[in-house]
Amino acid sequence: MPLNKIINVQVSRGTKYRDYVLTDYEPLLEPWGKLHPVSLFRYALHKEGLLAVVDPALRALRSALGAEETVWGIKYGPNGFSGELYFYNDSQNAKGNPKSVARIKEIMRPFFAIPGHVPGGARYFMCSLEFTAESFALGRLGEFRLYFSDGGRGGYSFSAGDNGLLLENHYSFYKIPAELEEARRKVRLSVRTGGNWGTPSFFPGYCLPCHTICHAIKPESDALYFSRITTGKLTRFAAELPCKYISKFLRKNRSLLGHLLWDVGFDYCSASGHRCLKNIGAGKFGIYGVL
Repeated sequence: MPLNKIINVQVSRGTKYRDYVLTDYEPLLEPWGKLHPVSLFRYALHKEGLLAVVDPALRALRSALGAEETVWGIKYGPNGFSGELYFYNDSQNAKGNPKSVARIKEIMRPFFAIPGHVPGGARYFMCSLEFTAESFALGRLGEFRLYFSDGGRGGYSFSAGDNGLLLENHYSFYKIPAELEEARRKVRLSVRTGGNWGTPSFFPGYCLPCHTICHAIKPESDALYFSRITTGKLTRFAAELPCKYISKFLRKNRSLLGHLLWDVGFDYCSASGHRCLKNIGAGKFGIYGVL
């Protein structure tokens, strides 16, 4: 089969258009005959030499859970490429959760081992699995991350290791444009800005307007995520990446991707020493879509 047929997946009549928290949006243009967002994910995996090893697992997940029911993320940072798969449930892991850790482990069992332990009664609304080329070579993915609501505008995530849950981040969501100033205030209060909070680089113009902004506080950095940006804006964001193949793919296929909205994010820390975004230390960049 030609490579472009393996990578490029077209939308179908039943395709659901969803952002990175699995909420629906209307495509910007007539989508018929155009590309599904998973095409970008598959292209990145191909360029990183990982598509052949991960493709059977992706197909198994899509078959078991359904189309557009899993979120993918591709990430680029000082340690190179990594990816993550996110599985949402609306029941906070009530009995019969179709996307429980146990169910995901069972689907992935023929392909990869997953370490760690998850408490059976944990009321998570999302779990995720991170992967790297090294983890694929070992036949083991990372331990699960679990995400919990804080009862307000955000929540917490924990890694589920063999020794229990370890807090990883605290995040808050802001609706845009109504709560943009609240998001800006969150960044002004961050200890990771190095006193440069006034710079517009934390809120790049090509990421605004958007649907929501999420701010996360992590052990070694903070992060900002912008949901539902256009393909044109994603192309501008991709210019910041340490690799160039994402920009190339987006430019080549812009007429086949213009119906889609995307989600992006970057970690920042004044002490990171990795200065990709102008005037701030951006340690990692991420792009998100659905399978």
